[in-house]
Amino acid sequence: MASVEVRSVRKSAALRPRGPGKLHPARSMPLDYRYSAPGAGAGRPAANGVGLRAPPVPKEEEAEVVGFEGDADSPYSSQATTTTTTEEVEEGEDKGGGGVEVDSAAATGAPSTAVTPRRLSPVGAGSPSRRDERWGDTSSYGARKKHRVFCQLPNGDWALCTVITTSGDESVLKLSEGKVLRLKTESLQSANPEILDGVDDLMQLSYLSEPSVLYNLQYRYSQDMIYTKAGPVLVAVNPFKKVPLYGNEYIDAYRNKTMDSPHVYAIADSALLEMKRDEVNQSIIISGESGAGKTETAKIAMQYLASLGGGGGIEYEILQTNPILEAFGNAKTLRNDNSSRFGKLIEIHFSTTGRICGAMIQTFLLEKSRVVQSAVGERAYHIFYQLCAGAPASLRDKLNLKKVDEYKYLKQSCCYSIAGVDDAQMFRTVTVWMMHCHCFFSIIAIMFLTALLIF
Repeated sequence: MASVEVRSVRKSAALRPRGPGKLHPARSMPLDYRYSAPGAGAGRPAANGVGLRAPPVPKEEEAEVVGFEGDADSPYSSQATTTTTTEEVEEGEDKGGGGVEVDSAAATGAPSTAVTPRRLSPVGAGSPSRRDERWGDTSSYGARKKHRVFCQLPNGDWALCTVITTSGDESVLKLSEGKVLRLKTESLQSANPEILDGVDDLMQLSYLSEPSVLYNLQYRYSQDMIYTKAGPVLVAVNPFKKVPLYGNEYIDAYRNKTMDSPHVYAIADSALLEMKRDEVNQSIIISGESGAGKTETAKIAMQYLASLGGGGGIEYEILQTNPILEAFGNAKTLRNDNSSRFGKLIEIHFSTTGRICGAMIQTFLLEKSRVVQSAVGERAYHIFYQLCAGAPASLRDKLNLKKVDEYKYLKQSCCYSIAGVDDAQMFRTVTVWMMHCHCFFSIIAIMFLTALLIF
């Protein structure tokens, strides 16, 4: 076991930080090995003629000061303040029953080295204020690096800007259009680096805050990339226009796994594969506010599942239920021209071979009040206007139908049509699958006549 002698001096010497030390292999020293400081001579007796060995320094007391030259703001810098404890050993004083060897060279004024054990505090320790200042205050660093941050404008919108300078608790920011703002530093939100702009999975963002998520979705939306993953969840943004992301070419690509970008097809394919592998029923839940695109997303998922069975027969019949459900359950609102006013649960049954063998559709939560009342600028259910616009002459005479603006329930909103939608053509599409269900049209006509009654 190696021992280290501690030589005493009148005043403890301050240890200067030095560069990172080199690693050398350690070997055990002989038990009687003695270490002397330069100039003292190894193994020489003390001035009083008696050589006393100091007790071994406990392992927990051994320490080495290592300094790192670098940025003054870094907590690892050699300028960082650390709290240390230095124990002075008086000349000739006995500590813990052991002796203290006094080098004769020290008595004669010759150079000597004092090694004093010190316990170092953890990096960044010291006063709480000092520690918080070094690790919590990143504003000055952000100003030097011209970091991007998000600031909230008076109207509530988030804006991406660059930090110009930081002074105290305020920061000077520059918006993308060149406008300069001065805001509280604590109100800013860190932005992700430019390399992460437009990532297809929100889990890849370094800062997963509200403005970061919104900015990434907007970035992708501007490039017609309306689908983004958030782990196992797919986020879809309604483009309110036709985008070239669907069709047989894309269906084949996701079926053959040649494309892995976020898409409704990928979600439907994953559900089907897990159903076959685990033999457990799978569910795809589509939720969102009005106008988010839930109805279209459900139809797209059904199209992909139906295509796996060849796109004919019962698969085709399942898809043709959509026009009927939309005619009797959808209406125009101020936010959406084809808003679903009910909920639906669609069950698609697959055989052991993976082909569609049946389906069941359950509807619930129909907005019944829309039958008799609708706000200005909105419409009642589509079927009312489709019947009045597209009914053939024979059916019109049979039901004694009038113009749409002559019915009380339909004229109160002063909205009779939808831009870009042909109600007459939509009615013909519905009647193809309801040729034997004309009784429903008779019920609608009776409802119109009931509204004319005055009690």
